[in-house]
Amino acid sequence: MKILIVVLFFPLLVFGQYFQIHLHKESRKGAKGYEYEFPLIVHKFHPEIAENINKILQKEELDTLITPGKTGAFSKNFRIENNDGTWSGGTTYSKHEILRNDSILFIIKFNIEGCGAYCESYNKIYNFNSQTGEWYNMKNIFTKEGQFFIEYSLNGMRIKEINDYIKKLKIENKNPKKYDTERNLEQIEMYKSCTEFKTEFPKKYKRDDYWTFLTDNDDLIITDTILKINGERCSNHASQAIDELYTFENKLLLYKYVDCFNPTFIHDLKLNRKEIKTQELYSGLIGEKTKIILMVTEYINGEKKGIYLYLNQGIPIDLNVKKDNKTIIFDELNKKNQISAVFDLQTDSEYLIGFWQEKNNSKILPVKFWKHAMYK
Repeated sequence: MKILIVVLFFPLLVFGQYFQIHLHKESRKGAKGYEYEFPLIVHKFHPEIAENINKILQKEELDTLITPGKTGAFSKNFRIENNDGTWSGGTTYSKHEILRNDSILFIIKFNIEGCGAYCESYNKIYNFNSQTGEWYNMKNIFTKEGQFFIEYSLNGMRIKEINDYIKKLKIENKNPKKYDTERNLEQIEMYKSCTEFKTEFPKKYKRDDYWTFLTDNDDLIITDTILKINGERCSNHASQAIDELYTFENKLLLYKYVDCFNPTFIHDLKLNRKEIKTQELYSGLIGEKTKIILMVTEYINGEKKGIYLYLNQGIPIDLNVKKDNKTIIFDELNKKNQISAVFDLQTDSEYLIGFWQEKNNSKILPVKFWKHAMYK
């Protein structure tokens, strides 16, 4: 393996930044310049926090830990020339960009190109608590019920985006002289297969490919007010040439989903929320076919709040909750925080049954909720 290591440790100083960034660099023998580099996070007064961040980044990106002054940091995951002149599969290059570096959050993005049967570039983003070094990701910032609700919400938004695009393609196909209808039909079939089964309720508390677009590799970017989640594209590599939606980009307002986050995340980001006592998640139907998800949160002071969404849209809708013995009233709130509709429901141990009625409208639909499969 033809590697000559050159390790440089020098700080990249930016005024007002919480952490310093040093660079570990290695180059191939005979190559001009440095081929590979990796950031090393440094904090003068809290080295243990910086070290925790470094260990996570190195294990995730390099599958090994960097030993100062020694070679081999890039040998496991990076594409390297072997002794016989052949090349291994792996990462061709990895560049990084610091997205946030203050006393609350440290966020770093890697732009990576990997080669196997083919080469492809992608981004990977890491969010850390600057005070503890904890890695915030899709697995550890939500309550159990909240994670499920968030995933349904994102799934619904992405399904709606795809369905809207399919409608656009079908309209274009009415004008074959202007549009490539054959290509449009290929796209429609690809997008239909992509969304197949993804509006079904899962049969267990598990994220399976048949019902969700989300993966653990979805990019997560945390801001003071928004949670940005960039998901993998709908198509596989063979179909990417006709996939014009590319990756999914969703921005979630933190205050709309505040009950989905666990207490540690709420505390760390200084979000405003009462302490949660219990949460319940329900699957349901409005009318005969319209599928919805409902989450009801009870706080320790006895107050309750609800939030629900349509499975094929994903947009959260707030509910005020009033309960009297076995009767529950959910007042549906619009964007102006005004009551726009009412759920009038009767309860038993497993179901919520009743009707939904628009305010100032005679439209009434039957409603049935049942406790989500995750509880069975």
